[in-house]
Amino acid sequence: MTSLAATRRGRVQLTRNGGTKARNAGSSYSRGAPAAKPRKGSNSYRGQKGEGGVVAARMARGAGFLAGRMVVLSLLLALVSTVSLGLLYGYRWLTVNPYFSLRQVEVTGNSRLSRDEVLKLAGVTGGENTLELNIRDVESRISSDPWIKSVTVERVLPGTLKLTIAEKQAAFWVQRGTTLYYAEADGDIIAPVEADHFASLPVLELLPGSESWLDDMPLFAAELAHNRWFFSLRDIELMQAGGGDLTLVLSDGRTLSLDLSDWEGGLDRMKVVADDLSRRNEWNFVRHMQASGGRVWVRLAKTGA
Repeated sequence: MTSLAATRRGRVQLTRNGGTKARNAGSSYSRGAPAAKPRKGSNSYRGQKGEGGVVAARMARGAGFLAGRMVVLSLLLALVSTVSLGLLYGYRWLTVNPYFSLRQVEVTGNSRLSRDEVLKLAGVTGGENTLELNIRDVESRISSDPWIKSVTVERVLPGTLKLTIAEKQAAFWVQRGTTLYYAEADGDIIAPVEADHFASLPVLELLPGSESWLDDMPLFAAELAHNRWFFSLRDIELMQAGGGDLTLVLSDGRTLSLDLSDWEGGLDRMKVVADDLSRRNEWNFVRHMQASGGRVWVRLAKTGA
């Protein structure tokens, strides 16, 4: 059976069996044409020959590398354990060896506290293993005493311990309520006054509103230590600050009064007057001196002036 087929270019070709066929290379439409075979390079996946063997080889190499790492790690752990065990046994041997027994304790810098008191605070009696002594604990126990300003503990092998003490220095008695305390030159409280280690010191009285004098007291004590004026800190029996005035009662009975705001200049002017009275042999008659407003007044016993 014959039929006509029309191509894009308008040509008609006679075919048999009802089919049509286009001759030119352009695109055409064919009724009933068989399905085309897939070309090479399409998106369909095809396994490559021998791929399973490559994957297996890679897995085998990875397993071998991991096994090697595990062996090295095991050896390192064994080495660390051996070294640690050796150090532990070595330390235990050192801490029981009598060569490191504490045989000598050197104590320096103490004056108020006796050597036995310092040793009691330290908690050492001799015979302890010097390597087992906790230096910080020893320092902490000694520092717990209120008279200790600082302490240094040094371990000297094989069997010596050095304790270097710095003690607080009491300059005054300060009354708080009904209790009398030792105080440093800056007014800091140290400890209550007790019969043991008793020391006679000047009494410091601070009236309300005169707390600023505590800031000047370290300078005051330092200048007295350098003999700047005509009396020493030990010569003071009573020091009273209050109402804008500073009053000093000396052990020889003299009284010194000056403005608290100009205490340093007032004492300098008093010294000039005291030196002049000494040259005139009249200092022994002085009972009271007052410095205020840049001037100095003196009361003498023989004239009552």
